[in-house]
Amino acid sequence: MNAVGIDVSKGKSMVAIMRPFGEIVSAPFEIKHTASGINSLVELINSVEGESRIVMEHTGRYYEVLAHQLSEANLFVSAINPKLIKDFDNDSLRKVKSDKADAVKIAQEKYPEVAIDGELQLDAAIVPSVAAAKAPNSKVAGHANTLVFPSLEAGNIGYKLVQRLAKANAYGPVLQGLSMPVNDLSRGCFADDIVGVVVMTAVQAQLA
Repeated sequence: MNAVGIDVSKGKSMVAIMRPFGEIVSAPFEIKHTASGINSLVELINSVEGESRIVMEHTGRYYEVLAHQLSEANLFVSAINPKLIKDFDNDSLRKVKSDKADAVKIAQEKYPEVAIDGELQLDAAIVPSVAAAKAPNSKVAGHANTLVFPSLEAGNIGYKLVQRLAKANAYGPVLQGLSMPVNDLSRGCFADDIVGVVVMTAVQAQLA
């Protein structure tokens, strides 16, 4: 499935298209909210192999023409209201676009029993002596056991560096949010990686 992200503004939008696991189909580009601009976008989306799902911000009424035309072209469109994040502690969310900061606040609000902090540099997240200097007030810094990367591309680079240079075992990607256990493998994986993911998926299936 392809993901089409649209950042809507007055009279124009920024569009990017990606496949699963961060494969870029089309880097961000601008379209005008004109008949020709929208038609060219529809043609581009239809030219991409596989099903595409479009997500855009519910920004004022700027999105309406674009969403309507894409729906008329039989494309899946979901408009997300950015004001929903105000349900999570209005006073601490920034008043400007700050997706990473807002994501941390939403995660803290949704899972108060989990220690979550960020943004942190990698050394501050896992090395206590560095954490003491860079993030002395953080409860997570220095002993983080789960790292959330700023993008799929960054995460992909990070785990492959550790796998190849530190000879660590790497299993996955592990897919979540599905009704049954489904996992994936990198095209550059080793035979042992395949066995490990098969075993992991089998255990998940027993616990499902």
